[in-house]
Amino acid sequence: MTEPLDDLDMNARDYPNKEALVDSKNRLTFLQAKQKAERLALEFIELGLNKGQVVVVQLPNIIEYFIVRWALQRAGLVGLYMGMNIRHQEIEFVLNKAKAMGMVIVAESRGFDYFEMSQEIKAKFPQLKHIFVVGDTIRDGAMSIREIIGRPLIKEPADNTFAETWVKAGDLSEIRMTSGTTGFPKLVNFTSYFRKLIRGGELSNRFNVTNKDIFAALAPLTGGGSGPPCKGLAQS
Repeated sequence: MTEPLDDLDMNARDYPNKEALVDSKNRLTFLQAKQKAERLALEFIELGLNKGQVVVVQLPNIIEYFIVRWALQRAGLVGLYMGMNIRHQEIEFVLNKAKAMGMVIVAESRGFDYFEMSQEIKAKFPQLKHIFVVGDTIRDGAMSIREIIGRPLIKEPADNTFAETWVKAGDLSEIRMTSGTTGFPKLVNFTSYFRKLIRGGELSNRFNVTNKDIFAALAPLTGGGSGPPCKGLAQS
């Protein structure tokens, strides 16, 4: 049994040296992105995170956003994506509902200390065992995403490495939050099948997308207008 090929796998196979992701600090080809996503997925599994468990993702528009997203899919984990403006009260409300086992955050952004917030929240939720941080300075109590994905793979994963865990058609693949303008935010479940429909060939054909096109994420990837084109069309 082998896991299904997703857009990243196909692009890494067909365009291994083509640039896939760019932010203000890093540039990755499709093959490099695939290798880093697989390295992170293996780490998730080795840490004991099980298929179907929830991991909160609160990241800005950086390369690691996509690496984490692809890794969660391979490890069979459900990403609960929230905007950068979400704070203690909303996160605690969501954790009571979703029972997340981990968080992926940046240490600090725009003067706000996300790591400190994660530690304050973790003290109230014992099931929140794993705090993963993207950044150059990692404090005690956190695991470095960049250190994990920077480790070389001893060997390429076999074709069936993620066969049992991979998020398949119809599986819950991600949870998104509503804006919560009239109260606490609501959680909306998305299956991998629905996500595939969004990014599928119909939209690519409608906008005449080719492998030479470049998409810029100027709005937030979570909760903003950059999500559908950059997480869908640009990877299809």
